Formats: sequence, structure tokens, C-alpha cells
Amino acid sequence: MDEKLINNQILKDIALKYNKKVTQIILRWNIQLGYIPIPKTSNKQRLKENIDIFDFKLTEEDMNKINLINENYRVRHDPDNCDFSKL
Repeated sequence: MDEKLINNQILKDIALKYNKKVTQIILRWNIQLGYIPIPKTSNKQRLKENIDIFDFKLTEEDMNKINLINENYRVRHDPDNCDFSKL
């Protein structure tokens, strides 16, 4: 998970509201949008946290706040402009 997202004040405030971690809020946001996130971790505690996102639902207001976050950068490679031979 990207540090810019983890330290985003909007996400931190929402996480506090639900007593969850920012990473859990982001995963839940993806689920509610109908996306299938594929988190990766070998840390048992983080794995448990990744699974523990089905006991709450983000409000429409919180979903909209997250939808409006725009840092003008990609978290990962742009598939339309990436030299995959260098990855």
C-alpha cells in the first residue's frame, strides 16, 4: 500500500470513524465499488486485517469522499505507457 494513501488525512479520519486501518478502508472501498482487490502479504497480522473488512460498510458520504481523493499519480505502472521488459 502506498504511503501517500496511508497518510492521507481523509482516509485516516474515515479509518478512525470505523475503528479500522486505512488499508482496510481502501480494501472495503474497492469491494463496495465492485472491484476485486488482490492484497499481497506474508505477514499474518496484515492477512487477518485484510480479511476483517466485511463487518462494516462505508456510508455513501464516505465513499464519495474517497472517490474525490486525487493525488495525480499512479500507485503502480501505467499499463498504457510501460516498458514491461524492464520490470
